[in-house]
Amino acid sequence: MAQSLDFPGMLAEGLAQASVHPARATVLVSRLLFPETRTLSAGQNRTCTQLTILSQMLVDSRFWTRILEKHEFEAMLVSHGELINSYAEMWTCEINSQEDFSRHLEELVWASTLMYGVSSWDGESEEYRADFFTMHSVTSCLFLPSLCAHLSYRSQSLLLRAHFLASITWWLVRGRPALPLRKFFAAPLAPLPSPAHFKYATTLPGVLPQPAASTLLGGDSPHTVTPNVWYPILQNTIVHPNEHLCKCQRALAHFAILYGHREAGFMSEALSSGPIISCPETPLLPGGLELAEGECKALEAPEWEFLDGSVFLRVAWLTGAALGWVRDGEPNSGAWDYQEFERVALERDELEASINA
Repeated sequence: MAQSLDFPGMLAEGLAQASVHPARATVLVSRLLFPETRTLSAGQNRTCTQLTILSQMLVDSRFWTRILEKHEFEAMLVSHGELINSYAEMWTCEINSQEDFSRHLEELVWASTLMYGVSSWDGESEEYRADFFTMHSVTSCLFLPSLCAHLSYRSQSLLLRAHFLASITWWLVRGRPALPLRKFFAAPLAPLPSPAHFKYATTLPGVLPQPAASTLLGGDSPHTVTPNVWYPILQNTIVHPNEHLCKCQRALAHFAILYGHREAGFMSEALSSGPIISCPETPLLPGGLELAEGECKALEAPEWEFLDGSVFLRVAWLTGAALGWVRDGEPNSGAWDYQEFERVALERDELEASINA
């Protein structure tokens, strides 16, 4: 943010804090910055896409299906850190031109948007979880071009690889939610009205304008009432009291401009022409995360043929609806899905403090 907004003081403060902050994920950082010289296996082909990697992580039964508690993060790195590294290394990002950077950045944007936006969705009748942690994978993608403009190609490669590694790590921490693309994209796209059982309507609350019959699309068309859905989304965002919503919505709006024209099936050729990969044989290490029987299982691989550029608008609409259309009279829910994570951590800290008192 400091670089993109030209705030050198904020940049200096951030670098100073980073330089003195304790390192808690060295098992990931060390492998990324100081890789050993070795031959990549067939499952680590350099042409593998991030979406292929997400597919394989979903069907890997060594991963869990619940949100980890705060104190379990370091334990996860002990037992599963090398396995996470193995997945991240399947995507070897080597940038040697601006074209390379643009291509790899688009991959990051799609993967990050899916890990936040679709993984936060449990069905049209359920609460949208708006995961606070994976949301930051989306917003941080927005600043990568302004940062990389000042970096060498090698440093750009490292930064994008680090971003992907951090994103999949936090996706795992938040329970590795599924990507039910067929059902997600089957829902009506705002401003088309949604069925009554939907948790979040695809039309705005309150009294809507009554267009004249002479309007170009006719007075009864929902597209006459809302010709551009991004307008009400961004108008609500500008006046919303939640300071994180504006970061999320502006990132999604920008990515919709860049990639919103992609039609369903656009990834099919890239995915079908890529290598056939399997789960890495990297063993889990003892002394780490303790999981109960049944907490680890394989999930279904996503049906990528349903993915299209409307994902950015769909995710922005659900995020806005979950936090409340305050401009249209709804209360501010502030419903980012991280309070439970913090509550459990605080309760554990209080318990440990009472034991040690």
